[in-house]
Amino acid sequence: KWPWASGCFEAQWSFVGCAVLDASGALTDVRLALVPTSELKIEDTWYVAGMAGTGSNTFVGKDIFVPEHRTMLISEMISGFSRSDHSDEPLYRAPLITALPLGICAAAVGMAEAAFDLTLENLERGRPIVTSLYTDARQSPSYQLNLADARGLIDSARLHTMRAASDIDRSVSDGTSMTDLERARVRLDAAVAQKRVREAVDLLLNIGGASVFMLTNPIQRIWRDLETCTRHAYINGDIGREIYARALLNLDQVSAGF
Repeated sequence: KWPWASGCFEAQWSFVGCAVLDASGALTDVRLALVPTSELKIEDTWYVAGMAGTGSNTFVGKDIFVPEHRTMLISEMISGFSRSDHSDEPLYRAPLITALPLGICAAAVGMAEAAFDLTLENLERGRPIVTSLYTDARQSPSYQLNLADARGLIDSARLHTMRAASDIDRSVSDGTSMTDLERARVRLDAAVAQKRVREAVDLLLNIGGASVFMLTNPIQRIWRDLETCTRHAYINGDIGREIYARALLNLDQVSAGF
């Protein structure tokens, strides 16, 4: 069984993981296998508060044969090895494990941008602040500060995400491998980005008030999705910061691959 199979209803292929064991039964690696979804069944397990639309149910398979050319070891992916026939294209030289967090960060930044746009749209209607003397919420200094701070936090998240992407792009374009410190900084950038977008949307919720949590309000959906996606294992903020700190201090790492 393979849980967390995002997009399982639409996908034609799935990358599933299989344990690689030594003679004693100890785990030595993980081999990823590319399997047609027509050979898998979907077990209905995805009942969540956020990211409900990803349909990340559980794939179930039994006695599936996968040819060797449709498999890769996690250790190979960490090193940047690729089975692609397009080795002349820089994209295929990017270390996948290092690049993966940025896809999640990009989605998170996009969600925060949407929450900001919706909040600004609501403010522009010039509605009063209940239990205050403000007849137009735009005139409130506290709302102004929340809005400005939220904008700055989203911009910070975007800049950190773009810096990490630029570091990876520069490495593959030059044909050089990223150092451990450079790859660790990508994890730091992801950690900072996921934290900043959550902080930004929290400020926007303060502006929106309790009405934001009506199920008819799209901001509450963005909030739920954002709170869920930014806790994905690949952008675990606490572990990302640990990885970077250990790289700075030349200590043994807490992650087998980053």
